[in-house]
Amino acid sequence: MEPSILGHQPTPELRQEVEEKERQRWVRKLIELLEVTGLAEVKEKKPERYTYFASRFAMGRRASTIRQHVRLGKLLQVFMESVFGVRWLRHEGDLIAYIALRMEEPCGKSVPGSLFKAVAFLELAAEVPMDRRVSASLALQHFLLEAERSQAWTPRRVIKAARFTVGMVRELETAVSDITLQPYKRIFAWTKLIKLWGALRCHDMEGVPPSTLRYDPAVGLEGDIMRSKTTGTGRRIEIIQFHVGKECWLGNREWIHTGLQLFVNLARDSKHMDKDFLLPVPNDNLTGFRRRMMKYQDAMAFSRALWCELPSSIRDQEGRPMKLLQPESSSYWSEHSERITMISWAAAVGISKEVRRRWGRWKPSVDEDYVTTTRKMIHDAQKQVAQKIRGQSDLTDVVDDRAVVNNFTIWLQDVHHKTATQANREGQCIGPPNWGLPPKPFGEVVDQINLEGAQEVRSSPAAPSPDAGFYPDDSPTEVFEEEDHADLPEGEPQYPLGTYVLAIVGRGKRRTLHVSGGCHRQPGVHFKEFVIVGMERPELDPKQGEVLCSTCFSTRAKMAEILEAGPEGDVPSDSASSSTDEESEAGD
Repeated sequence: MEPSILGHQPTPELRQEVEEKERQRWVRKLIELLEVTGLAEVKEKKPERYTYFASRFAMGRRASTIRQHVRLGKLLQVFMESVFGVRWLRHEGDLIAYIALRMEEPCGKSVPGSLFKAVAFLELAAEVPMDRRVSASLALQHFLLEAERSQAWTPRRVIKAARFTVGMVRELETAVSDITLQPYKRIFAWTKLIKLWGALRCHDMEGVPPSTLRYDPAVGLEGDIMRSKTTGTGRRIEIIQFHVGKECWLGNREWIHTGLQLFVNLARDSKHMDKDFLLPVPNDNLTGFRRRMMKYQDAMAFSRALWCELPSSIRDQEGRPMKLLQPESSSYWSEHSERITMISWAAAVGISKEVRRRWGRWKPSVDEDYVTTTRKMIHDAQKQVAQKIRGQSDLTDVVDDRAVVNNFTIWLQDVHHKTATQANREGQCIGPPNWGLPPKPFGEVVDQINLEGAQEVRSSPAAPSPDAGFYPDDSPTEVFEEEDHADLPEGEPQYPLGTYVLAIVGRGKRRTLHVSGGCHRQPGVHFKEFVIVGMERPELDPKQGEVLCSTCFSTRAKMAEILEAGPEGDVPSDSASSSTDEESEAGD
């Protein structure tokens, strides 16, 4: 029976019955292999009469675990019979010879370890005494350690699922409330957000009955995971909860309630509320549910279709909004992306490892039965992540979305052979709208003062204000020492030359006015908090601790050169500064 048939059963009881039949099928294959190899002898010769005593060889393992070890064991048994004329391994040298032959293919780096685990599993299942087990040989274990360090393996980077960007998550929230989309598309976007904020595995959704969902507007949404990779009937922890707090939103605070209401309405119409899995596949017109569970491959296909339909904030040459992703680009993300995205975000904003472990339900322990404490910890962490991201401006990058976009554009060029211009354009669709575009002024910008005004401000400072953290020895031309990253390479300015940038640094929120291209300091690199003023120079207020960068504004002539050069001009070299610290920087 194919495993995919397990998702077609109309009732939970029938599906459990089919799952148990599938497991028993592999238990029979395990017993047959143990008999063929001579590792064990079973008295019940007819498969249909296998008793619980005979089924003990499965040791309570899942069907997928039994299947993996039986398949590898069968390959090894065929090799021994065809090459040496024996049914099973005689000593550790036989397994070492087989692994050495596989390494000459070459095989994958994990194959030797998988073969060793299969042999150890079969010997343990057959209850072979310890002194007769091939897997207990120290020589074999030492060989595997040496094989792991072999030069035959080609070093390769560990490939993990790609993270979502903040912009992609916001588009999912918008899709949940978009009445122009078919109901199922809105529900599918809602379930992806549930997976994201709940840090759920893809297969966790297959063990969440709709009847266990509980929603409180003052708290949020939670549900029970009846079956998962680490929980289920007969395990130490049989049921575990997931939590999505009311603060889990980035752009649409109503997505939880809106999506849940839509899901419940369609589930009742489709008689889905009594099922033991959360999301079924849709009907033909995407307005309801079918009676089949959505499997991984189904979810992957629907995810790619949805990403290619959602709009972005970038417009094409004809002024129309570009799609968030193109068909060939959507394969960059997988159904594991939601989980790795949220856990990465949590780590980026400083959530402790213990809270992240409980959030993601890694190795759940009995103490997690105290659900009130666990829920409070997760809700507080979710709130912290959401507030950090909601509080960032378009030019700050709390969760390192820029790395996601950069890796995505490189992948487009390497895999799909797109030009740098095409790849960057698609990268802009998933990143903040101003990445790669000219900066836009934000906040309140004061009236312009001319170049002569700069000298006047420099020569006649106003009285300082102790409340603003401004001291008598300070002057409007004194440079404030932002965090200096001497090890960072000086690249091209991030904004057009002549753009005024107000850096905000220190506990006293001292403000230093810079000009793009006037010094080595760059927004987001040498100072994290800043305001892009624009091309018009603002009037400074020394009482509020606002000063000029002495490198950018060392002389009026230098300032004129910068402004006359324009966006295409060269940046003039820094002139000598009266600041001792800056002289030391130039010397370095």
